[in-house]
Amino acid sequence: MDIAEKKCRKFRMGGVPFSPPYRRAVAAIEYWMWRLTYEQGTCRDVRQLIVLQNQADIPFERDLSIREILKRTHEARRERR
Repeated sequence: MDIAEKKCRKFRMGGVPFSPPYRRAVAAIEYWMWRLTYEQGTCRDVRQLIVLQNQADIPFERDLSIREILKRTHEARRERR
C-alpha cells in the first residue's frame, strides 16, 4: 500500500482557508464590472448586482457616471493587489 500511495498524485486542496478580505476585494471588482454592464444597458440581472453589493459592503450610489464606475473598478483592482 505504501508503494501505491507514493506513486499517486498528492492533492493539496482546501488546506488553506480562503481569506475573507481577499473575497471582499474580489466581490468589489465583480460588483463594479456588473455595475458597468448595468449602466450600459447590457445586463438586466439586478439581483446579482445586489448580492455582490452586499458581499463587498458597498453602499449604492444612484448617480454615477460610466467614467466614475471605471475609476472605482480601477481602484478596486489596485486594492486587491
